[in-house]
Amino acid sequence: MNTIVAPVAVVLGAPLLGALLSLTSNHTRFLRGLNLVTMSALLVSVLAIVHDVLSQGPVTTLWGLVYLDALSAFILLIIIVIGCTASLYSWAYLADHLKRGVIAPGQPRLFWCLFHLFLFAMIVATIANSLGVLWVAMEGTTLATAFLISFFRTREGFEAGWKYLIICSVGIALALFGTVLTYYSSVHILGDVSAALNVTTLQKVAGQLDPQVLKLAFIFVLVGYGTKVGLAPMHSWLPEAYSEAPAPVVAMLAGVLETVAVYALLRTKSIMDPALPEHYTGNLLVLIGLLSFVVAAFFILIQHGYKRLFAYSSIEHMGIAIVGFGVGGTTGIFGGLFHLLNHALAKSLAFFSAGNIHRRFGSLEIKDVRGLVTVQPVTAVALLVAGLALVGMPPFSLFLSEV
Repeated sequence: MNTIVAPVAVVLGAPLLGALLSLTSNHTRFLRGLNLVTMSALLVSVLAIVHDVLSQGPVTTLWGLVYLDALSAFILLIIIVIGCTASLYSWAYLADHLKRGVIAPGQPRLFWCLFHLFLFAMIVATIANSLGVLWVAMEGTTLATAFLISFFRTREGFEAGWKYLIICSVGIALALFGTVLTYYSSVHILGDVSAALNVTTLQKVAGQLDPQVLKLAFIFVLVGYGTKVGLAPMHSWLPEAYSEAPAPVVAMLAGVLETVAVYALLRTKSIMDPALPEHYTGNLLVLIGLLSFVVAAFFILIQHGYKRLFAYSSIEHMGIAIVGFGVGGTTGIFGGLFHLLNHALAKSLAFFSAGNIHRRFGSLEIKDVRGLVTVQPVTAVALLVAGLALVGMPPFSLFLSEV
């Protein structure tokens, strides 16, 4: 257990330190170097955490505040891998917008500060031992990303950021109510107010919790965190936010934030399942997953913008993953987790390509993009690979996880 303390401390401290130091300078080399050091430290530390969890099993550390098992280690790895790629892509992306006068000279340091805070909030959500801290961290992601979505300070960007803030705040409020109901149920069993929301404590008494209270609690949690996932019918913020946000931010939203929100659902579900009737949570997940899949499929057919097209693709793929978790069993859970990983990799590549296209053609409309293979051959190949993967074509891994 002692061996994991240092990497956990780095994982928590590095993004916070990166956020604070980013505000001290506008110098491009300093900001890039700081980001490189931060992300390198995070990657090395996460690999150490994954190794320790796989060798030791579930670990509780830092005075019981941090809980790590195979699920949280897996999600943590996705966060850092996509975070590293998004940060590296941001170097040239921000430099190009700064050169063309799209952003002011002082904005890059604000971007990196919010970027690191966004990472920190998602990391805390993934490793927190308390469902209450998990909720606070999810709310923290909302605050950080609201400013990142409106980073370009356009009217459309402010509208998208405001819509995202309002809808996700309502969703998070519902998730809070579900968490409070869980707390109410656990206090009657434990009597220990301080540990009533700890994951390690709840796992020991999960079968004794009040099923009637938990039935209602899970519905609130599903709708609340499902809003962050972008599940239908709570998905209306997602197309506008993905269209207006900077490309590396959208890659993080689609590849990482949605995944962390799914983690919040799964963590809650694992605690409630022993007390609830069999298939109760699973049936609800299958229902909302199929609804998201069907809604997204229809909207995909009528999109004229490539970023909105990818946005509805995210809703579809999250629906597929949620159906897998709802079906459950070894195959369903493995398929759902594998799909989250595959989607994160393919969708981040798709939005990196979309960012290059937008910078070159200056339009988000599909009809305005012509001759991409000639103008940007590498981007065209990347977009083709991402597109084939997202539609589930073999031999890409999304085909396997969908099956």
